Amino acid sequence: MYKLFLALRYLLSRKIHLIGAIGITIAVWSLIVVYSVFSGYLVEIVGHVRGSVADLSFLFNDTKDSWAVVGPKIRASQGVRAAAPRVVWYGLLAPEKPIVRAPGEIDPMSTSGKMPTNFFQVLGVDPQLESGLRDLRGDFAAVVDSSRRVHDPERPFTLEAPVFEKGAALPAITLGLARAEAWDLKRGDIIILASARERQRTPTFNERSDLDQLDMVHERFVFAGAFRSKYYEFENSTAFTDIEVMRKLFPVAGAKTFDSFSEVAIMVEDPDQAASTAKRIQNELAEDGIVGRVAQWQERGFASFLDNVAHQRSLMTYVLSILMAVSAFLVFATLLMMVSEKTKDVGILAALGATRTGILVIFLLSGLTIAVVGASIGVGLAILTCINLDHINAWLEATTGLSLFPRNIYGLDRIPYDLDFIWILIVVAVALVCTLVFSMIPAWLAARLDPVKALRR
Repeated sequence: MYKLFLALRYLLSRKIHLIGAIGITIAVWSLIVVYSVFSGYLVEIVGHVRGSVADLSFLFNDTKDSWAVVGPKIRASQGVRAAAPRVVWYGLLAPEKPIVRAPGEIDPMSTSGKMPTNFFQVLGVDPQLESGLRDLRGDFAAVVDSSRRVHDPERPFTLEAPVFEKGAALPAITLGLARAEAWDLKRGDIIILASARERQRTPTFNERSDLDQLDMVHERFVFAGAFRSKYYEFENSTAFTDIEVMRKLFPVAGAKTFDSFSEVAIMVEDPDQAASTAKRIQNELAEDGIVGRVAQWQERGFASFLDNVAHQRSLMTYVLSILMAVSAFLVFATLLMMVSEKTKDVGILAALGATRTGILVIFLLSGLTIAVVGASIGVGLAILTCINLDHINAWLEATTGLSLFPRNIYGLDRIPYDLDFIWILIVVAVALVCTLVFSMIPAWLAARLDPVKALRR
């Protein structure tokens, strides 16, 4: 018992030991907060992606079979909950009316100094079938502004007042709310699509370039309303229109029938069994002579992005771990100073019968106490920081104009976090072990002091 008493007495006698405790507090706090924010971002973004993309996609329909042939076979496969055809194309979209901004006003679509892009993925979908994959109606109904909300969320491409040009009604198109707000679009505004499609032709042997075989597409649409998606990148760069419009504008090369598609979006009953379901669907289609590939959502460019975020989390963890080593070194330095100051005390303790092990334990307990206090305060501060991140961010934005998580970069309305208590225990354990290791040297030096020489000092 005297060992703990002396350890605490020695620590309280010199305020310099606060340096080590503060260092450990900062190290533990930063490791927990940074890891929790990165983990929360990963969890949040995976949830957002999963709410916007299909579990599986049937791609590369080389046999050019129609939806009437492929659709029933996919939906009849075990483990499939819903499936819907899509015609996917890419092009440039821009509003017909000019975008007026105040002098010095920054385009809200620009991020980190990058110029905003008007390059979109245009999805031709059947609203009824697409609603079986995701809450499409909810995405349209989530728009509060009546001037940007679709007339009927059940039929988003039905216009309240059709717009006619040259005797024909213009097709409807919907954009993400973020883009609609940036362009100040109102329902009924004209959107122009510029793209290109492959010319339907008979191959020849005197072709000069691929560009000679393209037909330019310049189509006018009516803005039918906006949708809101939790996945900001999807909302910012995706447009929806009716699948029949896309089939006419961008006919699938070699399609056998009018109900062609470029991909089939598939939702499964159990996402954990998506890999086996994809393999089963592909094998069943191949047995029926339908050639193509069934890909999981991770294989369509999302996995690399998520892996990059996870890599950055690991990199930041390694960098911040240096703080833990520095903090432990501070404990080592302060304990070494304490040993040199308490040399005579060590001699007195030895003369009173204290063993070398007992003296060793006194100084180890000093280092351990510093670590426990610093780690406890660090954990408490980290949890409080994570819980109040949004309030801290709002205060910083109001006082300095800086935002920790700008929505136009991260696409999040709040700062996510995920407190992993296993990670917290690991951080605390590392703090204790590092401090004990660095405390071992001063403690060993104190235990090895000659009592006679120590008393003479």
